[in-house]
Amino acid sequence: MSHHRRGAAVAVILLIAPLPPSPSLARTWYIRSDGSGDAPTIQAGVDSATAGDDVLVAAGNYSWATQGLGTVQYGPTMIEVRYGIRLHSESGAAATVLDAQQQGRVLVCRSCTGIEGFTITGGRTLQGPAGGYGGSGGGIFCFVGQPVVADNILHSNFAEGRGGGIATHASSALIRSNSILWNTAGFRTGGIDVAGGDATIVESNTVAGNLGGGIACMNCSGTFARNIIAESGPATGGLVDGFAMACLLFEGDSLFTQCNILWDNSGGDAVCGTDGGGNRSDDPRFCASDPGGTEQRFLRPDSPALPQNNSCGVLIGATGQGCAVTDASDPRRPAATLSITPNPPASKATIRYSLAPGGRSARLAVYDLAGRLVARILDGVSRDGSITWDGRDRAGAPVSAGVYIVRLESDKSTVARKLVLVR
Repeated sequence: MSHHRRGAAVAVILLIAPLPPSPSLARTWYIRSDGSGDAPTIQAGVDSATAGDDVLVAAGNYSWATQGLGTVQYGPTMIEVRYGIRLHSESGAAATVLDAQQQGRVLVCRSCTGIEGFTITGGRTLQGPAGGYGGSGGGIFCFVGQPVVADNILHSNFAEGRGGGIATHASSALIRSNSILWNTAGFRTGGIDVAGGDATIVESNTVAGNLGGGIACMNCSGTFARNIIAESGPATGGLVDGFAMACLLFEGDSLFTQCNILWDNSGGDAVCGTDGGGNRSDDPRFCASDPGGTEQRFLRPDSPALPQNNSCGVLIGATGQGCAVTDASDPRRPAATLSITPNPPASKATIRYSLAPGGRSARLAVYDLAGRLVARILDGVSRDGSITWDGRDRAGAPVSAGVYIVRLESDKSTVARKLVLVR
């Protein structure tokens, strides 16, 4: 009898042992901006998590000063999200800000499952020991995997290479419903740069006011659909104009484009890949104002991006109607203007500027071609005007001869011009 009980016990053990781990073992790590959550910083939460876990971030402002350096493998980066981990906010992008304060890239996604619901700003990444990877993705750089990058606001990020807002080398990323505004690339693609990948989907994004082009597909396959791509300008390195879409496709690559609105891009409003229909070059009719201060571009009720106003019958872009028909941005006026005379200057240059319609404040600064700040000329200017720069850096010392970038960085747009200094 006792022998039979032992045998039954062994049989039970054999039946139980092969079962897979319970999904309930996955954990959510809750992060607060004051450090009182499950970990003191977002990176500490990610480092504590394992594949399948979520890192949930409470509303607040998370800056380089409080979060610190997350990784340097692909250039200085504030937060690196690793394999199988999802990083998302509790209260949405407008309430949850990740600000790298121009100290490095904001986020690396290395085989992570998702980055969702953040305002991502202040990223700055330069070419360096990591080569092309080091200069890619000022806001977000995705490296391998199948990440979801959704419902974010990416603005005022810089990449010396490509992808001022987002750069991805992942095998099949889903980039959806993001507002990607006023980012800058030195070489190519201020908005979204897709390199490689066999099933990348870029859909329902508003990509506007980026320097270096809107969306690029380089040796990739996938779908670009229901995006607004508007007001792109040339790359600050001067090599690439402000295209709406750019493709470099090889044998076996297949890109399908459908129901995109392309407007006022300095390098042209053409689509590339296979045109699936519904693509149009038309003013998206953005609202001039942003009462909520969310750094997004909302639509007038007569916008062709609204489902009732286009043949596709779908919302195009990341945001819906946000103002009355009378709250109109002026399509005849650039988002912002900046001019330099004389150029090259003999000793001093006069810089004239005008803010974008509805712009509240702006900063005027000079950078070298490596993206380093040389001089902060104005900070907090609230109206159009002009100022003289005498060719001196922040310490008051004369800068050397060479090529510099003058940037007008406002709450509504960013515009840059080259200045050639001769001594």
